[in-house]
Amino acid sequence: MDQSRRLDLRSLLTRAEAAAPVGVVDAMAAALLELLDAREVSFLIADFSGRSLNRLGHTAASEEPGSRSEETSRRVTLEDTPYGAALAGQRSVLRREGDDTRVLAPVTSRGEAVGVLELVLPFEPDPVTLEDVELAAHQLAYMVIANRRYTDLFEWGQRTVPLSLAAEIQRRLLPASFTCEADQFTLAGWLEPAGQVGGDTFDFSLERNTLHVSMTDAMGHSVRSSLLATLVVGALRNTRRRGASLVEQAQSAHEALLAFTEREVGFVTDPRFPPSFDAWARELRAIRPVQCVAEYSPRSMLVVHGTDDDSVPDFDARVISDAHGSAEMRIIAGAGHQLRDDPRAIAVLLGWLDRERTGTELASPTRPVP
Repeated sequence: MDQSRRLDLRSLLTRAEAAAPVGVVDAMAAALLELLDAREVSFLIADFSGRSLNRLGHTAASEEPGSRSEETSRRVTLEDTPYGAALAGQRSVLRREGDDTRVLAPVTSRGEAVGVLELVLPFEPDPVTLEDVELAAHQLAYMVIANRRYTDLFEWGQRTVPLSLAAEIQRRLLPASFTCEADQFTLAGWLEPAGQVGGDTFDFSLERNTLHVSMTDAMGHSVRSSLLATLVVGALRNTRRRGASLVEQAQSAHEALLAFTEREVGFVTDPRFPPSFDAWARELRAIRPVQCVAEYSPRSMLVVHGTDDDSVPDFDARVISDAHGSAEMRIIAGAGHQLRDDPRAIAVLLGWLDRERTGTELASPTRPVP
C-alpha cells in the first residue's frame, strides 16, 4: 500500500548548507534517513565517460594514531540498467524488492545529468512523497554544483580513468556545465575520450538575445595542444566578455595564435597566398610520401621517430622505411614529436652523417634507441 510521507525541504536545505563542502551529500543522506525512515540513501555521480555512475562514500578513521578516513567509489554501469533509465530519461524509477521499494531519482539541473539519488524505503511511496524525493534530488544537484568549487571530491568521483596532464589542463577550459536546457533551446556537448584529450574543447555562453558557441580542435594530444586551445578559448572569452562582435572574437583568437606560434610554426599570413586555394589543395593532396620515398631510393635515407610522438604514429615511420627498401631507421624511446630538442636524435643524425662520409655500414639498419 502506498504511504504518504512529507519531506521538510527547508530543513533539508538548511542541514546541507550547514555542512562542510565535502559533507553536503552525507548531511542530506542523514536527513533523508531520518525523515523517511529509509534503510539506505546514497548518491551516485555520473563519470566523465558517460557510461557509468560512481557511488560515493567514505570509510571512517580508526582509533589508531595517524589513521585517516578515505573516500570510496563503486562503479555502477548505466547501459540497460534502471540507473541508466533514471538518468537518461530524467525521471524517477521505482523497483519493488519484497516489502521495500528502491527509488532512483535523477539529480539534474537544467538538463545537466549530475547523477542519481538512490533510496531504499520500507514502504511504497505515494505520488506526493515521490514528488518530495524528486525535489530533494533537484536540491542536491544545486548543492553539488555549488560545492564542487571548494573540493576535489566530486571531480575525483567522476574519474574512472587517470587523466593525462594535457587532459587536466583541457578540462579547465570546458564550460562549468555540458548541458543547458532553456525555453528557447537545449544545448548539450560531450568530449571523448575522457582521459587523453589535449586540444579538443568547446564553450558556450548565453546572452539575452544571443547564444555563443565555439568548438576548438588544436592538433595532437600533448600539453602544447592544450596550451594552444587555452590561448584560443581565453581570447574568445576575453573579447566576448568585453561585448565584442563575432568577427572581433575570431580576430583576437587569430592574433593570440600568431603571437604564440610565430617562432615555432610557419603560419601563412599573406592574404594573397595562395592565388588559388583549390589548386593549392589539389597539389597538397597529390603528394604521396610513400611514393616519393620509393622514388628516392636507392640513395641513402635515415628515418628517426619517437615512441611518444602524439602527432604521427611510429607505424608511419616503419611504412616509410619499408617503402625505401634500405633506409636506416631509429626509434627513440620516450621521444615526442619535436625531435630537434632531443639530444639522442641529434646524436643519431651526426652518427649517420659520419657513416655516410666514411662509407661505414651498420650490422642492423633498424634498432631502438634507449
